[in-house]
Amino acid sequence: SNDNDQKVNDNDMDLSAPWFGAKPPQKEYPLHRRGWQECLRCGGAERLGAIVNVGDVRQLDHEGAQELLDAVRAHGMIVIQGQNLTRGEQVEFTSKLGQVIVLPSS
Repeated sequence: SNDNDQKVNDNDMDLSAPWFGAKPPQKEYPLHRRGWQECLRCGGAERLGAIVNVGDVRQLDHEGAQELLDAVRAHGMIVIQGQNLTRGEQVEFTSKLGQVIVLPSS
């Protein structure tokens, strides 16, 4: 077996665990776990659920937004603990991360 089995060629990204093609984050974060460390059925779930602390997201600055985006790109899903936002505050927060897309009512 070759060390590059998970790579298509030397120029492609590494598709092996735990990042499965995602670029690792610039900072290391603890993971939100409740009695499990990996999911054998879903492959790659071991990187999900990074706990990111950027303080009150209503006061989020550009640097904090970039940290969140970096963590989301690497981990797929993050946990931001201690937030209690109104709908308006949530929209304002997400607008700091990128374009807000309003979906039609269902």
